[in-house]
Amino acid sequence: MRELPGMGSSAPPGDIRSSLGIARQAEPGRTDMIDAKGIAAWPGKEIDGEFHSALRHMLDVGAVADRLIGKRPVTGSASWDQAVVLLIVLHDLGKFSESFRDQITGVAARAEYHSQLSFVLLQRHDSLLGKRVGGSPGARRSLCASVAGHHGGPPKLDDGRGILERRWMTAIGERAVEAAADVIASVGTLFRQASLEGLSASDAKALSWKVSGLTVQADWIGSNTEWFGCQAPGIPMIGHWTRLVLTGSVRTPCRLFRVGSTGWPFVLRHHPRSGSRTR
Repeated sequence: MRELPGMGSSAPPGDIRSSLGIARQAEPGRTDMIDAKGIAAWPGKEIDGEFHSALRHMLDVGAVADRLIGKRPVTGSASWDQAVVLLIVLHDLGKFSESFRDQITGVAARAEYHSQLSFVLLQRHDSLLGKRVGGSPGARRSLCASVAGHHGGPPKLDDGRGILERRWMTAIGERAVEAAADVIASVGTLFRQASLEGLSASDAKALSWKVSGLTVQADWIGSNTEWFGCQAPGIPMIGHWTRLVLTGSVRTPCRLFRVGSTGWPFVLRHHPRSGSRTR
């Protein structure tokens, strides 16, 4: 199995942190604030013995969501729809965690559920999200819960005593917390028109049902390794996104879906290969 940056005795302490780049300090207008080495440091799944990074998988899923939402908008507002796609990209933010990386690389047999950690990280960095998309904390919380809970149920809330929060933060790890902030800031540069301004908390809660369904749909398609396989490790974030969206790489998968009477696309054929390993 290929070794990841920052793994093994040959990696100096802090190697992952130094490779990530600090998005919060990046110059205005920069569109690729997490570098290729930083992307590769956090795997999302294993495909035929190679790691497909978490961020690239997240972009795969986001590109599918962008295509589907372009065919049938979910809000009637272009800026709200763009904010929804941005959040769907962040659906697997919990894979930026020491717990998940140890599990997928075989260091540990079990891991804290990454969907739960996605919600924890999105809430941890809510101020960063708020600066990018605006809206109220309540509106963002409902939509973040809907994208994080894409594996069948809403995320848990802390017990009020901080016990669960401490357990989750230990599973994530300090380096991953910093990496997640860089990912949010970097991905945010791809969606300049995204905004939740004017969306009330109650409307966001109602919208969260649609967003949850769209996230599940996009993740199902974006996890098909026949369409979205491992990419060369040197491709930067903006290059991967451009290949997906601007060159129409997601058109073929989305053509295999049609819109039913409820207005939501459903599967005609093709299932994800069984050769990928993830949670």
